[in-house]
Amino acid sequence: MCSSDLAVTRAIRSLAGNPEAILLTGSFGRGEGGVFFDGRRYVPVNDFDLLVVGGAATAAELSTLGTKMAPRLGLDYLDIALSDGDWSRWGATMANFDLKFGSRVLWGRPDILASLPEYAAGELPVFEGVQLLLNRIAGLLTGLRASEIAGGFRNERARRYLVNQYVKAAVALGDSWLLSWRDYTVSYRARRQ
Repeated sequence: MCSSDLAVTRAIRSLAGNPEAILLTGSFGRGEGGVFFDGRRYVPVNDFDLLVVGGAATAAELSTLGTKMAPRLGLDYLDIALSDGDWSRWGATMANFDLKFGSRVLWGRPDILASLPEYAAGELPVFEGVQLLLNRIAGLLTGLRASEIAGGFRNERARRYLVNQYVKAAVALGDSWLLSWRDYTVSYRARRQ
């Protein structure tokens, strides 16, 4: 199926008027998003992260759309962010580096990623690793619910969520080392090497 035929891109385009582009970011943007088979179909382990560049929609409207579309896509969460397309204020951060080198255009200008500022991995502040670690530890804590701990994590969904949060925290630990060595990259495969 052509990506322009996806229900989510159609819904965003309908809401946003005529955005410049719709980008798939995060692990699925890199082509490394995880899935599991639930007995009937493959289900994403993580959420989908989209960035709408330009258009008439507000961030609140896109968030509401994400909440509405997530169950239709078999997701717990569909994160739809908004950018005005003015990259001049964007500094050297992991998020911007990942956006530039680890995203794909679902709809719109095929050259939009080339217009983002280019940073070398060595320019990324080491503090970004600290922020990422804190973020991932917070995610790990959300999976440690007292009821699940007491019940021995018999709920498969809760167990899978906790394992996923643990893996994200472990990867963040490795990412913080890569940042300190000035050798960060967007690909999980390359980071593992």
